[in-house]
Amino acid sequence: MHKIDVDKISLSVHHPTDGKALRYHVDEFMRNWIPKLVNDLWSQWQTEISLARDYMNENLLRLYFGQALHSELLDFARALFRRRYLLETEGERVSEGLDCPPMLYALVRRNWEDKDILIKKGKYKVFRRLLRTSERKIDHFLYRAWAQGKTHSKVDKPMVAIELVEGVDPDEKCDAFWLASNRIENDSVLFVAHPRNRTFLNLEKEYETAKKLGCHIVCLHPSLSLKGKIPFWSPTKILIWVSEFKRKLGESHGPEGKWVKGVLSECADQVGYWEEFIRHHNVVMFQQMTESGLDTVTIRIAMDKVGGVEFGKMRSQFFDLSSAAFYFNHEIALVWHKNVKKYIEKANSETKILVECGYIYENIFNRKSDEAKKLRNELEKRGIRTVITVYDNHAHENGHFNKQQLEAFYNMILDLAMEHPSIGIIVKSKKPQVLNILLPHVKTLLEAIEQEGRCIILQKAATSIAP
Repeated sequence: MHKIDVDKISLSVHHPTDGKALRYHVDEFMRNWIPKLVNDLWSQWQTEISLARDYMNENLLRLYFGQALHSELLDFARALFRRRYLLETEGERVSEGLDCPPMLYALVRRNWEDKDILIKKGKYKVFRRLLRTSERKIDHFLYRAWAQGKTHSKVDKPMVAIELVEGVDPDEKCDAFWLASNRIENDSVLFVAHPRNRTFLNLEKEYETAKKLGCHIVCLHPSLSLKGKIPFWSPTKILIWVSEFKRKLGESHGPEGKWVKGVLSECADQVGYWEEFIRHHNVVMFQQMTESGLDTVTIRIAMDKVGGVEFGKMRSQFFDLSSAAFYFNHEIALVWHKNVKKYIEKANSETKILVECGYIYENIFNRKSDEAKKLRNELEKRGIRTVITVYDNHAHENGHFNKQQLEAFYNMILDLAMEHPSIGIIVKSKKPQVLNILLPHVKTLLEAIEQEGRCIILQKAATSIAP
């Protein structure tokens, strides 16, 4: 009998009890388990937590710890559910214990109820941890001396800061999609270019658009400054409260203590960084991306300290009640429709206000109508009477669907097109690698239909969905 490699089990497989993808069982588990771990830490490390409460909002600190634990334990949880699935469907038990991040081993052991899955203390990944910490320190401190006299000048007018990822132009995909309503002055908007988003950005284009619109733009790393065109900002000092808190926090003892104090210290550094940014630029509202990450919470804490508001927009649909947990931690949530409320309520996100704003790029459909007509006309000239527009997603081992399911989806569309010559196809793929790497055979078939004039493959990066 061929032995199944437990680590190769895709989280897209359907759980035998309810038919849901295994990935959603992982989400549900984490949504329920992580708050228990946070409560445990609050009980075990009362002195350190009490000290932190003197400087930062306790509910947001809990949120930060939850996000940090989710980041550390997500791969562990995925491996756990792969083992559970193997046991439940094949009756196979993995004899080797499941590796737990070593600094959290004691915490996990205290909160472990699964008698069928053995866990063990994993190896310390010192180099990776040191590298990550070093990168943070570079972000915080390396450019202080360099930034003196060169940093973006202080701002007097109240500003709305926007994390720049998808674009500046409200006639296209724009992070500040609400600019299209013309209800806010453009010179009150500050786009923030972060190095983690550099692969998504055409900075030259965004800079020129911001200048044309009268919006402000600032970057958080010199490499994003376009040789000085975009003002660069870096903190020029460590805030007094951050130094005081870290001094009082003292030395850490034992793996779990080192982890707790490391998280608190890192949180203080990040909150101090963003607090100085917010005060320097007179930011009263800060819009962030909706993805997972610790910055979402640290900016919320910093905004709370200065009396401002943090908000974020919904970019993707939630498919399971646990989908928003750890991925949508916003004080004010701009959502497509009121039905999202049930997902936010399950997210443990400390969201205070839900704003139903409709689909955030709805205005693009009207603006792109002429472009869409051109595509349709191009197909109709070839005798096409029915147009199918195809949208896909990127299949991977930790997602809710797999390569085989994606291929079956495309094959169904291709079969229709081959059986009915009057059907045309417009393909808007999520990422270039979906067709180029995952499904090259499908791409070849689509290109063959494209040669017949019955298929259009939109391949340009950041192409609008409107056509």
